[in-house]
Amino acid sequence: MLFLQHLLKHPVCKTLLDIKWKKFGRYLYYGMLLAYLLFLATLTTFSLVVTNPSAAVNGTCLINDK
Repeated sequence: MLFLQHLLKHPVCKTLLDIKWKKFGRYLYYGMLLAYLLFLATLTTFSLVVTNPSAAVNGTCLINDK
């Protein structure tokens, strides 16, 4: 597919891609980015807040919480 990249540089294709990006792609890209960042923040918060339940049972906790 690398040999067909020059076709995307044609002015008609560049204009069509630019129009499609402005109509659909930009909103979809930023929407997916926002969803990913929210997921990442939620996962990070969850992993920092929740303790390991098996550590309380068998005493293998690696962090001293005293």
